[in-house]
Amino acid sequence: MALFGRDRNRIEADQTKATEHPVRLRIVELFTRNPLRPLECTALAADLLTEFPDLTAKETKPALIAYHVAILKDARLLLG
Repeated sequence: MALFGRDRNRIEADQTKATEHPVRLRIVELFTRNPLRPLECTALAADLLTEFPDLTAKETKPALIAYHVAILKDARLLLG
């Protein structure tokens, strides 16, 4: 499906806003490296802590990761 005009601008704005959050940006980085990575939030939280040691356990709680994944899906940055 081709996107035109307002639809494309809205999606681009959603994507920009979604990646302004540092945890969401790191999630996108993980999926850029490995697009076949599972979306399971507990595993994703563990991967984030391993790959990005500056993140804290509080920032990577599975429920919070689920929220971030939902935002990224809505912005069409993650499929699934």
